Amino acid sequence: MKTFIRLLPLCGGLLLNSAVAQSSILMPEEVFPELKQVLAQATAQSPRMIASNLALVQADGNLQLAKAGLYPSIGASYGVYQSRDNRADLPGQTLDVDRITYALSLSQPLFHWGERRNTARIGEIQRQIADENYGAAYDLLRQEVRVAYLVMTLRKQQARHAVFSLGMAENALKVAEQRMAKGEIAEGAIFPARVGAEQARLALETSEWDLALAKQNFSVLTGLPEPTDASLPDGIPSLTQSYAAVQRELARFLSQDEPNTPGLRNQRRNIQAADLTYKNQRTRLRPKLSFIAAITQDEQSYTLNIAQKYALQSQYVGLQVSWSIFDGFATRGLITSTLAAKHQAEHTYKQLTETVAREAQRAAKNVELAQRQMGISDWLLANSKSYLEYRQEDSRRGQASEADVGAAQAAYNSALASANTARYTYLLRMSEFVHQISEGSVPPKR
Repeated sequence: MKTFIRLLPLCGGLLLNSAVAQSSILMPEEVFPELKQVLAQATAQSPRMIASNLALVQADGNLQLAKAGLYPSIGASYGVYQSRDNRADLPGQTLDVDRITYALSLSQPLFHWGERRNTARIGEIQRQIADENYGAAYDLLRQEVRVAYLVMTLRKQQARHAVFSLGMAENALKVAEQRMAKGEIAEGAIFPARVGAEQARLALETSEWDLALAKQNFSVLTGLPEPTDASLPDGIPSLTQSYAAVQRELARFLSQDEPNTPGLRNQRRNIQAADLTYKNQRTRLRPKLSFIAAITQDEQSYTLNIAQKYALQSQYVGLQVSWSIFDGFATRGLITSTLAAKHQAEHTYKQLTETVAREAQRAAKNVELAQRQMGISDWLLANSKSYLEYRQEDSRRGQASEADVGAAQAAYNSALASANTARYTYLLRMSEFVHQISEGSVPPKR
């Protein structure tokens, strides 16, 4: 036992020294290289990314619609009619008339106070927002896949430990039943062992169910088949990393005049779109100038005298002014509304800028706390391992029973589960920090 106690400060010193040695940002895919391939496949065939692709297609259509006002519009019409006319020059007669009309026209906006150009620019901004949203969905999916993969790893380890705990509980129950059969203990004394065995069975069934659910969630999220137990890691290895890298990245992020995150970029675009919309509303009651060219014809003949025909063909080009002079104060209301929307977008941007800085600091603090907890858990794990080895050595010398070794093994399993949970939390907090300060990634082309 003295040997075990002397190991405590040594293990702690080794863990602290190794933690200071590493100074780079560590992501889950660097711990598990196979996760890189999973991320690549998931982002290519996930149902969520397929839906995001459709959103981009929709944004393309909206952009074409927004730009349509810049180009000329061409229209044509053709009509064949039959009518019955009462003419003043032929009193008392009703004439059956066959009438044919057609028209071909072209109209090109020339001067609309920048409204058409602003509308096209709004369409481009909305397309950029859609691209940004696609990239954000891509990054969020990668983050959720990382978490889902780590959760499956934890669940697999918990299920494995539950199998060992059930074996220990069933062995304890067997020993208690043998002692009761020999009359060494009363029947009431076996009750804790029976409850312990039943609780261990329930724990095993629960852990296996949790693992199955984690696999299902991973499959739904990624669009990939459920992984087998053998393909999953047995646990999360020891992670040694310095908080200095996080502090450097946080300082760099906070030193920016305007943080360049996807959310802030989109909000700046929203401000631009709101400003252009406001400018458009201010021109609603101004005269608009367009170029127009057309060919029209109107021809009619009378069934009473088919030789008697009337036809008018007109060809013209020129400038057309359209002017909405009064619209019941609708424009005034729209100007007020769009100006308020513009100020609201600017206020939201200011709030987001402050929030992003606070969230980055919060995420960095969470990394620090998680790293400290991971260090403590790893320290406890190292000491549990040392104690297990100590009891195994005692067992080989005949100074410890199998039950003593089993108890030490159970304690080690518990410490290992706690250490893996702490490592999971650390990787999760690190991923959240990187996601919080990230400028966004460029997804693969569709």
